[in-house]
Amino acid sequence: MHRRRLRGQARPALLWMLFFFLGGHLLLGLYLFQSHLECCDPEFALRLRNLQARLAESPERPLALAVGSSRMAFGLRPASVLEQTSEEQPRSTLFNFAMLGTGPVGERLVLHRVLTKGIKPKWLFVEVWAPFLPQRDFSNEETILFRRDTYLCDLPMISRLYHRRWEAAGRVLTETLTPLLHYRVGLLNRCAPELVPPLLVSERQFNDHLQSHLDGSGWVPFAVDQDDPAGSRIHIERAQRMTKPLFDRFQISAVSEEAMHEMLEECRANDIQVALLLMPEHSLLRSWYPAMQARLTAYLRRVGAAYQAPIIDARAWHADMDIPDCCHLSPDAARSFSERFGREVYGPLLEGRPLASDVLLHESDNP
Repeated sequence: MHRRRLRGQARPALLWMLFFFLGGHLLLGLYLFQSHLECCDPEFALRLRNLQARLAESPERPLALAVGSSRMAFGLRPASVLEQTSEEQPRSTLFNFAMLGTGPVGERLVLHRVLTKGIKPKWLFVEVWAPFLPQRDFSNEETILFRRDTYLCDLPMISRLYHRRWEAAGRVLTETLTPLLHYRVGLLNRCAPELVPPLLVSERQFNDHLQSHLDGSGWVPFAVDQDDPAGSRIHIERAQRMTKPLFDRFQISAVSEEAMHEMLEECRANDIQVALLLMPEHSLLRSWYPAMQARLTAYLRRVGAAYQAPIIDARAWHADMDIPDCCHLSPDAARSFSERFGREVYGPLLEGRPLASDVLLHESDNP
């Protein structure tokens, strides 16, 4: 009888303990997500905070937003772009919201997250990089996406694109209920950086680099040694091993097409003007385009015509020495690219003037 009574008392106590444990973690997770997003998703949080600060400084100015991958994040410097606009041109705010490892799916999610925050750009510059369109190998955004934080507003889009509704929903719930596990790097980096486990030091170092080098408009300079022949050979070999197969077997994924379509439809619904941008490429990568250029051009022209989006082709704007790792512009090259972009693309678009034909993608173009 005594044991039965103890068991009867233990069961509710255990349930109450579990309730308070999960409830406490839920409240902590919600608190971090609402008040300290930098602990949960440092890259997105830093960019969002800087974007909100720029908008607060000049709330009357229309916003131009750039989305894309690390090639855009390292390559487009809004301050240099805006230096090229004249006093007669409309004043605007340009912000670079490109994020590492982001292709069509990530671009679509970033735009939607920004819109849910009540931020509505007037112009959107969308980077298009051919290796991300097949959604294979290192450019498979499904793998990248499910390694990152998933937001509640992401779930409808993820379930449409990947049909992994329950897994995505489970991630949101798990991240919220176990913040001390999922956000441990951000929390330790904020409260006790010396306790970050050695295996996670590289993640902490990237977050530190981003926080210390990200400028107020979303550009971060690419740290690379341009005078390192051995390093250049390694980058070339890596590009031949990882990127060339995506050109050789180029096929635009249905996931990429659907993500691009959803993003541009949301732009149309919100009266956002879109321009597609092909960033500068190393000559090695440009030499791989001819075999698949017709398919890429046909796709881009179809998308551009459907959404009245000009296609800016900047692939041949820079020499190889400006792209030391075969992929990203050096800081000096980013400034010069951004200055030309400001003169030949951004300024005319703001004024509503047609772009010069030599900055646009043509039917028979090979870079």
